[in-house]
Amino acid sequence: MPDTSSNSGEGLSRLLSSKKDLSPLVLVFILLLGIVVGVFLIQFRQELRRRAAVAGVDFSLVPSKTTVSPNEKFTVDIVMNTNEFSVSATEIHVAFDANYLEAESIQESGFLPVVLPPGPQVGSGTASIILGSLPSDPKKGTGTVATINFKALKASGGPTEIRFDSGTQTAALGNAGDVTRNLSPTSVTVQGVVAPTPTKTPTPTKKPTATPTSKPAPTSTPTPKATATPTPLPTPTPLPSPTPGKANLEFKVKFQGISSQKSARLVRVMLMQGGSEVYRFDDVSVTADQSGVYLGSVGNITPGTYDVYIKGPIHLQKRFTSISISSGSNSQDWSGVTLKAGDFDANNVLNIIDIAGMLAEYTALSVPANQSNQKFDIDANGVINIIDVALVLTNYTALEVPGD
Repeated sequence: MPDTSSNSGEGLSRLLSSKKDLSPLVLVFILLLGIVVGVFLIQFRQELRRRAAVAGVDFSLVPSKTTVSPNEKFTVDIVMNTNEFSVSATEIHVAFDANYLEAESIQESGFLPVVLPPGPQVGSGTASIILGSLPSDPKKGTGTVATINFKALKASGGPTEIRFDSGTQTAALGNAGDVTRNLSPTSVTVQGVVAPTPTKTPTPTKKPTATPTSKPAPTSTPTPKATATPTPLPTPTPLPSPTPGKANLEFKVKFQGISSQKSARLVRVMLMQGGSEVYRFDDVSVTADQSGVYLGSVGNITPGTYDVYIKGPIHLQKRFTSISISSGSNSQDWSGVTLKAGDFDANNVLNIIDIAGMLAEYTALSVPANQSNQKFDIDANGVINIIDVALVLTNYTALEVPGD
């Protein structure tokens, strides 16, 4: 097998000396969280598949009081019920009317005690926090994940709603994407007399003097803008018929986090015999169908039995052993095995360098993907968020996780 390892110690030193360095505490946390996430995934993967009928994770808001006075303080607990899911992280956004309520702070409450970047946030009419589990206690069950400390401002004249806002999402082990289901709001009444809004005495206005109006100039009818037609995704160019005595290989692969049609990607394909590389195809274009299964092909291969290695753009290399290839056209469907994401420096190893590189880009609750950071958008939905981070942490089961 080819030697694709690198000196992770030197890489870590470079990272810690860079402007985007992370504190030792953060690095240790990411290390420990990744280990427990991976171990827990192995233990529960089969159980989760058997219980796939469960719809999702539920949240509710529980106030300490439902009636308060102006300037009175109270709390609202954010309660999570994971049902049958094993939650690795959650991103919570709460909204309310800033005319009547003020959020003074939001803090974790022990159920998911690790606060992830960018930390607790409160603003006018909003409060948000991102949480993860402790290494020794990945979460399953019901518990309070966070508490918001409120101050009542003025009489509301009735119940004022406190609700979950858009962007609230949850990552669970063995599941791609958001598994949040029900988001139950609450309401609080700030009692007291609502002061009437003063009505201004209308100022008499002079009767306008009529002035002749000129005939309006004819207006031109705007030319409608052409509607852009979506560019269809390319399909793999069929290989020509193989040279007599040679073979073509068409294959299907699946990338972690992808479950719908996305843009084409480039992969590396290697065919080996007895530990020696026989064929190497760099930058093989693969294109996705509607369910996110990618199709590609290589050709002009001498018939025989090979170990085939597939390396995705940000994925650990995967080996498919003892593949018999005969002359003419051959087809292999490997989409039942997911290529794991997280190898951002393309050295076929997932380690703390890759984790730190991703967190260096994850500077807000939701970071738009662009040309420079799009490799961290694991599910290719146009943003880098907690779902992408959780997918990579799921694979981080040791200090270094090598590909095949």
